[in-house]
Amino acid sequence: MKKLEYSKQLDQHIKEGTTGSLEELAENCGYTFSLTTDLLVFMIEHLNCPIRYSKESRTYYYDSEGDLRIGFYPIEE
Repeated sequence: MKKLEYSKQLDQHIKEGTTGSLEELAENCGYTFSLTTDLLVFMIEHLNCPIRYSKESRTYYYDSEGDLRIGFYPIEE
């Protein structure tokens, strides 16, 4: 469950364009480098997040628009 909560925090940084490098992102979130790496891989491989890294801007970003939703959402009738 923590992995999903941590992923939501990374999602917020990515949307705001405030990630910086992997090291900076880990530091800003208060995570270890290895946890941050694991979370990015988890988000890409299991949550299908289209995450990319810009060397020019030194930030992670989504290459398409969308929302990361974690939880159960009932169908509205």
